[in-house]
Amino acid sequence: EVLEGFGKHFGLHPLLLEDIANTDQRPKLDDYETYLFLVMKMLTTSDRGDILVEQVSFVLGRNYVLSFQENGTDVFQPVRERLRGGKGRLRQSGADYLLYALVDAIVDQYFAVLEMLGEKIEALQQTVVADPQPETLKDIHALKRQLLFLRRAVWPLRDVMNNLSRSDCPFLQQTTKVFFRDVYDHVVQIV
Repeated sequence: EVLEGFGKHFGLHPLLLEDIANTDQRPKLDDYETYLFLVMKMLTTSDRGDILVEQVSFVLGRNYVLSFQENGTDVFQPVRERLRGGKGRLRQSGADYLLYALVDAIVDQYFAVLEMLGEKIEALQQTVVADPQPETLKDIHALKRQLLFLRRAVWPLRDVMNNLSRSDCPFLQQTTKVFFRDVYDHVVQIV
C-alpha cells in the first residue's frame, strides 16, 4: 500500500514498483524519461563475518530522490550527518548529487566487505598450512560462495555506473557525472 501510494504520487511505472517489491533484482539502471530508476545491492558484514545483502532502489527525478531499502540496514548515516551539517556540496547541489552521495556510501561499504573477506582468506590459508581439518574444506567452500555472491552483486554494477556517468538524462548535471565516473572507477577496482 505504501509503495502504491508513492507510485501514484510520483507517477511511477507499475513495472518499477514491481522491481522495488521484488528484492531479487540484479543491479540495473532504467530510464523512464521523467525519472531514472537504479537498483543495487547494499552489502554489510555481520558480527560473525557473514555478508548481509539488501536491495536498495532509487528513483531520481528532477528535484527529488526516493530510496527504498529492503531491510533498513544503515550505511547512509554519514550522508545524513553531512546534510544536517548544512555545509559543503551536498546541501548546495541538486538531487543528482544526493543520489551520487548515497550510491558512493554503498560502494564504499563494498571495500569494508572486501577487507573482511581478505582477512578470512588469510586466516584460512594459515589454517590450511598449519593444521588442516576436515571442516577446513567446508570453510573454503563457504568463502567461495561469499566471493561468488560478491561478484554477482558487483559485476553488473560496473555497467550501471558507466551508463549513469554517460547518461543523457536532462536532470543529471555534467558536474555530477564526474562523481559517478569516480564511483565507476571504485567499482572496477572492487571487481
